Amino acid sequence: VRLPDDRRAIGTKWVHKIKLNEDGTIERFRARLTALGYQQVAGLDYGETFAPVARAKATRVALTIGATEDMEIDGFDVKGAFLRGAIDKAENEVYVKQPKGFEKPGKEDWAWRLRKGMPGAKQAARGWNKEIDSTMCKLWFTPTGADPCLYHIRRPGRKIILVNMHVDDGFLIYDKTDGFAVNIKQKL
Repeated sequence: VRLPDDRRAIGTKWVHKIKLNEDGTIERFRARLTALGYQQVAGLDYGETFAPVARAKATRVALTIGATEDMEIDGFDVKGAFLRGAIDKAENEVYVKQPKGFEKPGKEDWAWRLRKGMPGAKQAARGWNKEIDSTMCKLWFTPTGADPCLYHIRRPGRKIILVNMHVDDGFLIYDKTDGFAVNIKQKL
């Protein structure tokens, strides 16, 4: 989009990484475009940035419940989590400079307006947290009163199902004989 006159675009940076196998051989090359969040200005480029993370006590309690009830405990990592959370237009729009290699001739003064989060952007974690919270509620989970990142669902005659989220990592505690829990595992 054409950059509005009253706005400025923050920079971007390519981060390259080589993923190795256990034996030291190259598994794959990885490139990720990140926003230079340190260039963002409070009130202009972002508003609220707070996003809760799992508390250590709640994590220990959840793991204790899983161990004492002889339940399955499966960890997971959400790939591209920050790319899934929407940027709240009501707070502020975020513009980033066109990354190297993606500039369009004659449009050097244009920028990218972010609709979703981007690694490095100050509000990316908040957008992701809103997205995962909304998804968990659609799956009938509710956050516990002790920790907003520990979700649970209890159904009559069934063991409790717990999901603990720490940014984009989490674990699911469930009874492996519960078909509903196994279906939830596949969705996460």
